[in-house]
Amino acid sequence: MKQVLKQLPKFQVELEITVVPADYIKEMEAAAGRLSQRAAIHGFRPGKAPYDIVKQSLGEIKILEEALQSIVEKNYHLAVTAEKIETIGMPEITIEKMA
Repeated sequence: MKQVLKQLPKFQVELEITVVPADYIKEMEAAAGRLSQRAAIHGFRPGKAPYDIVKQSLGEIKILEEALQSIVEKNYHLAVTAEKIETIGMPEITIEKMA
């Protein structure tokens, strides 16, 4: 993970976070595992379906949504702690690019 902090007017900051592909791939697999625990996938016990089967059954978009939620939560918290930012309220989050 890489982060860049920019100071904005009126006590605001912009925090740009870049996630490395290795972390992204791990989180996609973990998201598929979490989804397979909640969804009934024929022929597999909850949480035991392989990634490709979960992708085929639920769709890649569903896995991506689950993974992005987790990636944002984890990396936002790590970046705010590392930069020693005191937050007030919820941040405005924009995902600029996914590769």
